[in-house]
Amino acid sequence: MQQLFATPTKHFELPVLVHQTVEDAFDEMELLGFPVTFRIRSAEDHFPGAR
Repeated sequence: MQQLFATPTKHFELPVLVHQTVEDAFDEMELLGFPVTFRIRSAEDHFPGAR
């Protein structure tokens, strides 16, 4: 199909987005009421001799 008017295309550049776990946790707390990003540490972290 032929166009009636020639329109130039626009080229956009997206900025580099920074991803931080803390910001994700705050967003989760705002949306869900609790953070799901931070996992519970295993027993090995709390008790090194538990193996």
